[in-house]
Amino acid sequence: MTTAINIEPVRRITGVGDCRDCGASDLVSLERTRFFPRQLVGADDLTQDQIYFREKLRRHNRLLHGWGIVCGAGVTSDGDCTATVAEGYILGPYGDEIIIDQATSIDVCKQDSVTSLDCSGGDPWCGDPPSVKDGSTVYLAVRYVERTTRPVRVPGCGCGCDGGDCEYSRIRDAFELKVLTELPPSYSAQESELNSFEAVFRCVEAGRGRAQCPPCPADPWVILCDLTVSGGKITDTNCDAHRRYVASFANFSFKCLE
Repeated sequence: MTTAINIEPVRRITGVGDCRDCGASDLVSLERTRFFPRQLVGADDLTQDQIYFREKLRRHNRLLHGWGIVCGAGVTSDGDCTATVAEGYILGPYGDEIIIDQATSIDVCKQDSVTSLDCSGGDPWCGDPPSVKDGSTVYLAVRYVERTTRPVRVPGCGCGCDGGDCEYSRIRDAFELKVLTELPPSYSAQESELNSFEAVFRCVEAGRGRAQCPPCPADPWVILCDLTVSGGKITDTNCDAHRRYVASFANFSFKCLE
């Protein structure tokens, strides 16, 4: 089942390795609105609280839980060049929740991108997609985006109100699937790093003290599966090579013994 979402893209996260891109040291994201009697409250005041709590949750997710696949989001192919991603829940590299709410298909050979990638802003992962070479391995990835929806007419525009006099009244958490022909920098660097537990223990043994905060990721993608394309078909799927998981205790429970 292919998802078609006819809503406008409003925001895309494109980090460049600076912690400020993750909201860790952005003073605006550390401020919440203080209300007082006879205050004139505008859109900026109400939006500020949204920024505060959303960035707070992103920092919590990124610095405490990390990023990767929490559950679901399995990838299957029916023997042609179409890959289907099952429902799933993922934490993006910047701490965003990525919810795939229904099975979504993408044509790997045509390099389609689901939900229409917005190529404004000089995004290096956007633009015209390269062709898939026969026998090559590509990477099916997902990232978080926000999209405006539910347009309404702006009050006071009169009887002649048209589409240009309307505003979108909602922002929806959404996702984008894309086929990448090379691994994102975060995955390339990850392969050469020490195991995180090993690095922590070495730090303690050396007496260097506190654990270091993880750097802000340089890209927004989460790899779902490695796909080999040959003869216009997906000939092999390897969803274990680069799937990064986040530890979850959702199914963990215990009973007290008498």
